[in-house]
Amino acid sequence: MDFPAAMRAVLAGDAVRRDAWGPRRAVRLLKAPWNGTDEILAMVDRLNRGDVPPYPYGPRGEDVRGTDWTITTIQERASA
Repeated sequence: MDFPAAMRAVLAGDAVRRDAWGPRRAVRLLKAPWNGTDEILAMVDRLNRGDVPPYPYGPRGEDVRGTDWTITTIQERASA
């Protein structure tokens, strides 16, 4: 899918990714960790290993022009 379709999927609650990012990265809409109220586009760890916290995502030109976006799932974090 293209970038506009990927962002529509994010607004619908899905996580999306591009193969160029590697297996662990995806983008989803989250509450900002610094205030808990603002929504941000965040890059998240799909495998949810806990070693990479979510961080703000800003699309680059190649992301906006890309047609290789796919909807993905985020693994639940294993409890210790």
